[in-house]
Amino acid sequence: MQAVCGAIRVALLCHLPKARYNRGMDANDPRVKENIDELAAALARTDDGGFIADFLHCLLTPAEMADVAGRWALVKELKRKVPHRKIAKSLGVSLCKITRGSRVLKKPDSAFARIFSDGASAMALSAMAPSALAPSALAPAAAATAALAAGGEGPGQVQP
Repeated sequence: MQAVCGAIRVALLCHLPKARYNRGMDANDPRVKENIDELAAALARTDDGGFIADFLHCLLTPAEMADVAGRWALVKELKRKVPHRKIAKSLGVSLCKITRGSRVLKKPDSAFARIFSDGASAMALSAMAPSALAPSALAPAAAATAALAAGGEGPGQVQP
């Protein structure tokens, strides 16, 4: 009898959904907006670019840094009117992602359009050397990701 009960218990446990302890927040979680708003307010309190870069290195993993850097590179290339296929080839992003960025950039009230229409931001963008779509523009983040994957340390991270 005990063996039968054990077998039933095992059979039931095998069909129960496994608990996910590290699933994080999904996009519909109200805490996402709350935390993004707090993060934006915290970053808005400083105009020190070095501090913001250090903060982002502490907050994001090397892979996340590379993703954010790639998205920013994509938006800058769109603003410079670089052809979509050339951006896709050089940055290794899908045409769908490029089209989405292009659509958002064309909306006059979007944050993308506003950041480039602001006089200081527009001057800063024009002062930036065009990336010439060189993959080396993302090399530091890619190197950090590779180092972390190989068991090394990434920016803002210390191995235990």
